[in-house]
Amino acid sequence: MKPSYSPRGRQKVNSKHASHVEWRYHLSFSVDIDVTLVLSRLVFGAAADGSSSELPEHDLRFSAQLFSQGEPLHKVPISSSPCPRVDGKMGSGEGRQTVLSWDEILSFPVQYCDLAANSCLVLTAWTSSGAALGGTALRLFDDYGMLKSGRQRLVFVVGGEGDGQLNSSTPGESSSLTDGDYLFQLAKARQAFEAGPDTRIKWLDRMLLSR
Repeated sequence: MKPSYSPRGRQKVNSKHASHVEWRYHLSFSVDIDVTLVLSRLVFGAAADGSSSELPEHDLRFSAQLFSQGEPLHKVPISSSPCPRVDGKMGSGEGRQTVLSWDEILSFPVQYCDLAANSCLVLTAWTSSGAALGGTALRLFDDYGMLKSGRQRLVFVVGGEGDGQLNSSTPGESSSLTDGDYLFQLAKARQAFEAGPDTRIKWLDRMLLSR
């Protein structure tokens, strides 16, 4: 079962003589390049006493694997480089968060044309002792069969490996939002606005984007 469209290679055609913007898409079965993503960062919230008790005193690394129909598309997961426990901190008190940054490109031995509509990415964080700290899963296509693009914010489920089954026990997407999620969605909305075909009202755009 293949998704209808994929935005890989999407082209935006904008003519100064036309009043509209035209988007062109590629069918997913025609995109014969390897699946690639960037592993950005892991953010841990503070415990009640202000400490990050859930985060062990070990270097962490991520394993990443693509699944389809609940089965792995490649036998050996892709592994990231290890990351120091503390890369930076944000906030103070109960709102204090520990941030670990990778910003590492991961390439998979799977091409976009091999993905099905229910394909998902499974991530698991491992300690240096080989224990699974937690994991998450991301559906690669949305409900309209479009490949998700841009930055994605996922829920990290502590306590075991990421689950790539159709009804995943570690879903990365959640309907409940925190303050950080609202800020992330605002950044995504601005990104979509800057790239999208919306009608522009210059004076209103300047006022909105300056806030």
